[in-house]
Amino acid sequence: MSSPRDDSDTGRYHSQQYDITLKDITAETGITLVSELLKIPIVSYRVIATELVTVESRELDYVFEVRTPDETFILHLEFQSKNDSEMPKRMLEYHGRLYRHHGKPIVSVVVYLGSEPLRMKDTVEHTTPWCTLAFRYTIITLNELNPDHFLVQKSPDAIVLAILAGKNPSRELVKTILTRLQQVVPQDQIETYLLKLDMLSQLRDLSPVVHEEVKKIPLKVDVRKLLGYQEGMKEGMKEGMKEGMKEGMKEGMKEGMKAALRESIMRIVRRRFSPDLDMLATVMNALNSLNDPQLLEDVEDLALTVSSLDELLHHLAELGESS
Repeated sequence: MSSPRDDSDTGRYHSQQYDITLKDITAETGITLVSELLKIPIVSYRVIATELVTVESRELDYVFEVRTPDETFILHLEFQSKNDSEMPKRMLEYHGRLYRHHGKPIVSVVVYLGSEPLRMKDTVEHTTPWCTLAFRYTIITLNELNPDHFLVQKSPDAIVLAILAGKNPSRELVKTILTRLQQVVPQDQIETYLLKLDMLSQLRDLSPVVHEEVKKIPLKVDVRKLLGYQEGMKEGMKEGMKEGMKEGMKEGMKEGMKAALRESIMRIVRRRFSPDLDMLATVMNALNSLNDPQLLEDVEDLALTVSSLDELLHHLAELGESS
């Protein structure tokens, strides 16, 4: 999946790339989306291993074994943030390998998250006198759905998805999403969903709006830490100015450095380990507890060398206890 660019007012950060991982949407939300939109009466499901050896060594987003009242089949779910002309070939390849591995019917679905009009084909067809190939998969295009479809849900993950629905998501939609999240999510858990909203909103260039609106609601969380290094930099500079220009610049640069290091570590974590958003929030909370720039530099080095995310979290816990 491609990463949206941050076009905030602070020019020095225009080149910053935000990785929206393919697994930012939870399994439960994906299943609900497919069940409701494709009218599949799912009785039960279980997540099964997604590693599938291909020529590109890709790992699939989600693979489920699904039971309905009439049959059991394999559901393959992929999330895609941009048009990809190779998508039909990729889905055909995955379909064949999944069928060979599981020996059950395969239902292949792509959820398109992008803002651009859908241009991907959903078929692969070839006919010769000696062979016929006909393959079709389903594409769910979120920007063609009404945001209300997600806003009425009780699942906070589904509510967050409303930011990607509709042709012209607006500030009013952001306000409605935040209101619904406050209604269904306990105060001590809302950070996770604000982080998800912030990350997904970048696919619609609405991250600055999310930041502005989150500041207006009563929260017991540090919004500057939650919503990224840009806010940390600007607020650090603002606080510093109150204490005097010279000290303010020094403090602002220090805060900006810490926030930039945290974001650098998060980028490394997303690219190396592809965690889901709940795990990303865990890492972010651990990083927010570290205020020494030198410690954050050490963590940045660790993020590049550890063999697993669990190992990195273990180091973060130790550093948090000692700081």
